[in-house]
Order: sequence, then C-alpha cells, then structure tokens
Amino acid sequence: MCIRDRDMFSVEEEPGVLVVRDMPLSKRYLKLGVKPGGGWETVSVEAVRRPFPILLCEPPASILRNWVERHTGLLFKSPRSVGRPLSRAWAYKLTQRLEEVTGVGCWPHAFRGWRASQLVSDYGFQVLDLVDFFSWRKVDMAVHYSRRGWVGLLGRMRPLARYV
Repeated sequence: MCIRDRDMFSVEEEPGVLVVRDMPLSKRYLKLGVKPGGGWETVSVEAVRRPFPILLCEPPASILRNWVERHTGLLFKSPRSVGRPLSRAWAYKLTQRLEEVTGVGCWPHAFRGWRASQLVSDYGFQVLDLVDFFSWRKVDMAVHYSRRGWVGLLGRMRPLARYV
C-alpha cells in the first residue's frame, strides 16, 4: 500500500515496515571541461537512493507516517519558494533552530550519523550493511560510523566472559 507518492519520493507501508523509495540524493554537477570564456562547463547529475526500510515499531515510523498523512504536495516545502522543495540551506537553518530550542548540537549530517550508529548498535549492522542502507559509493563513511568504541568491544566480549 502506497501511503504517498510524491514528486520526489514515495513512502509505502508493507507489513511491519515503511519503505522509502526513490528519495533523491544531492544534486551534483559533472565537470565536462573548461568553457572558452572561462569557468566550467557542467551537466547536472541526479541520483536516487536505494529503497530503505523503517520498522513500524521504531519511533521515526509513526512520526513519518503522521507527517505524510497530514501533508499534501511536497513533504518538505521551502518556506520562501512556493511549490519548491526545502533546500539544503533551509534544512541547515532548521537544524540550527532545533539546536537553539533543544540545546543539543545539531546539523543535517548529525541525523545520518545518529541513525548509522543506532543501526550498528541496535541491529548489529556491519560496514557493508551501512553502505547498502545509505546508498554510499565508498566504505569510508560506513567504517567511521561502524566503530563503537570500547562499549561495543565490551559487548562483543561479554558472551565469551563465561569461559574465562
């Protein structure tokens, strides 16, 4: 069942899970060469993220479901440009406002880091699982977020402690 099919992406509900499909990644520009008058000649390159699940038992699922059901048109609208999606600049401003209100350090990529760390800690995701979940091209970010420090190492050692 498709909860909402948007201009940008869709959120579908399947048994026990929300599946987000076709979410666009940041627009990039491929450099083709130098223009005769100077500057770069570029072409816009857009990619979409692989589908990813959110278990219905997780707190973000109910928040996302309610948000999708309450809003028509774009899910994240620009406060200035009518009919346009929220820009990265506005997303940054909103996270800064969130930091002011909550007192918790916040920036757009913090959400990705928190989610990646949570997937490792709560679900035992490995490096390649993170690469697949976040549609990363390289493993560098996944290696960074999959490190759990001494607490993670202790968790790995505990089952063996009974043999010592």
